[in-house]
Amino acid sequence: MSAPRARPSAAALQAVLALLERHHGIGARGASPAWLAQRLERALAQLGEAHRLGPERLAGWLAAEPTELARLAELLRVGETRFYRDAEQWSAIAALARARPLSACASVGCSTGEEAWTLACVLAEQREDQRWRVVGMDRSAHALAIARRAHYSSEALEALPSALKQRSFHRTADGAWTPSAALRARVDFVERDLTQGPPAGRWDLLLCKNVLIYFGAQAQARAIQRLLGALGPEGLLLVARSEVPLLRAHAGRAVELAGGVVGFHGRAEARSGSE
Repeated sequence: MSAPRARPSAAALQAVLALLERHHGIGARGASPAWLAQRLERALAQLGEAHRLGPERLAGWLAAEPTELARLAELLRVGETRFYRDAEQWSAIAALARARPLSACASVGCSTGEEAWTLACVLAEQREDQRWRVVGMDRSAHALAIARRAHYSSEALEALPSALKQRSFHRTADGAWTPSAALRARVDFVERDLTQGPPAGRWDLLLCKNVLIYFGAQAQARAIQRLLGALGPEGLLLVARSEVPLLRAHAGRAVELAGGVVGFHGRAEARSGSE
């Protein structure tokens, strides 16, 4: 019977979190959620076992192994993503798309692509005759490879309204669902860290949902300013409902959309600062 894994002390966890924040923006200072500490503890236990290192030595080892530190950061950032998550928000986006052009849109922290493809489906339904594009952005090359291939199970598409699914997806020979060629022509994916902000441009709509929760306070503030600064004059940033108070605290100009969904306009000083 194998001995139980040694658990890292609170000091050891904080030392690793400090490294992660310094190099990858993941939170050490200011409200690192309990689940992040739990996920980190499990990851460090596995890492220590694989490399035969005690938990108190891992911070020093990771400081000298930037590749392993980057892998650890990517592991911690792997979040849940689903098609048509938060139906009220998607209904609000559809109403917004009917009201005015949304030419440049991005899913920031798109992971394996479900959010980016959902956004493209909604825009295709509302703005067939308009020019628009969707960019999915994530730091994980592995996740982006899945997003670009875009082969999803029937279960993965369960929440996507039938009309959108039938219009924009078709079955493959192996039974998966994949976007139509017309939809693929409107969607690109780029490997980029949120701390760098979105690619250059003036964005009409940015989705950044359940991503900011991974960052420490300083990295959150920088990321929010970059997001707000990347918006066009009437552009909107949408975050997860749980992240709305965080955006309010950073003085984003809030606007209420259909169904009580809250979005944020860029501030004039944020836009001018990103030029």
